[in-house]
Amino acid sequence: MKGNGTSLKSKMFLALTFIIFCFLLGFLLIFLLIRQMDAQVEQLSEWNDYALQAQEVSSTFQEKYIFINNIYLYDEPDYSRFHTLDERMDTILLNLEAAIENEEAQSALERLQFFNEMFNTRVQQYVTLEIVPSSSTLDGFSYLNAEMRTYASELEDYFNLNAERSEQEMQAAMQQAVIGSLLVFVIATSIGSVIFWVVAQRISMIIRKISNRARRVASGDLSRADLPVKGRDELSQLAQNINLMTNQLRSMIVKLSGASQTITSSSQELVATTTDVNSGAETVTYSVQHIAEQQSELHESINRSKQTFTIMDQEIEHAASSLQTIVTDNEQSYDQVS
Repeated sequence: MKGNGTSLKSKMFLALTFIIFCFLLGFLLIFLLIRQMDAQVEQLSEWNDYALQAQEVSSTFQEKYIFINNIYLYDEPDYSRFHTLDERMDTILLNLEAAIENEEAQSALERLQFFNEMFNTRVQQYVTLEIVPSSSTLDGFSYLNAEMRTYASELEDYFNLNAERSEQEMQAAMQQAVIGSLLVFVIATSIGSVIFWVVAQRISMIIRKISNRARRVASGDLSRADLPVKGRDELSQLAQNINLMTNQLRSMIVKLSGASQTITSSSQELVATTTDVNSGAETVTYSVQHIAEQQSELHESINRSKQTFTIMDQEIEHAASSLQTIVTDNEQSYDQVS
C-alpha cells in the first residue's frame, strides 16, 4: 500500500490554493490591463492638452496681432505685454515640438515657427521704436494671422486625431479588462468546479464502497476482497480499518467454526455416553425391581415358614401335652398296679 501521505484536508487546501492562485493570476492580468488603460488615459490627457496648446498658439498669436493692430489706440501702449505673449508663444511651440511624431504635423509646426518669427521680425522695429505701423503693414500682419490660424488648426486636428486614437485604445483596454476579468472568473470558477467535482466524486465513491462493504459485513458476507486503499488520507484510513475489521471477523468466524465442530463432536460423545448411562440405569432399575420382587417373595416365604413354625410349635406343645398326659396316666396306672 503506497500513498503520497497527504490528508484529505491537505488535498482540499491544495485545491483551494490553486484556485486562489488562478484568481490572483487573473487579478494580476486585470491589474496590468488597468495600468495599460491608465497609461492610455494619461496619453489621452496629454494629447488633449497638446490640442489645447495648439488652440492657444492661435489665440496667443491672435492677441499679439490685436495688440499690434490696435497699438495706435493706446496713449501709452504696454509693450511688456507683447513680450510676455511672445515668450508664451515660444514656450508653447517648444512643447508642441517635443510631442510631434508626424512629418505633416512637423511641417505645420515649422510653418508656425516661421510665420511667428516673421511677424516678430516685422513688428520688432515698431515695438523697439514704439511707433504705430502703417495700414499696408497691418494688412501683411493680417495675412500672417490667417496663416497662423490655418496651421494651428492643422496641429489641433493632428493632436485631436491622436487623442481620439488614444481614446479608442483606452476603450479597447477597458474592454480587454472587462473581458479578461470575465474570462478569469469563468476559468477560475470552471477549474475550481472541476477540482471540487473530482474530489467530491472520489470522496463519494470511497464512501459508497465503504458503506456497501459495511452493509455486506453486517449481513454476514465476509467473502469479498479487500477495499482498494490509495493514499493515506482519512478515507483511505477508514477503508483500511474496514478491511482490518473484516479480516479479523473472518478469522474469528473461522476459529468459532473450529470450536463449534469440536463442541459438536464432544456433544455427540456426550450423547453416546448419556445413552450408555441411560441403558445402565435401565439395567439397574430392572435389577432393583427384580431384587424387590425376590425380597417380596422371600418375605412371603418367611411369613409362610413362620406360620408353619407356629403350627409346628402348637402341634409340638399339643404333642408334649399329650405325652405328659400319657406319662401321668402311666404313672397313675403304675401306682395302681403297685
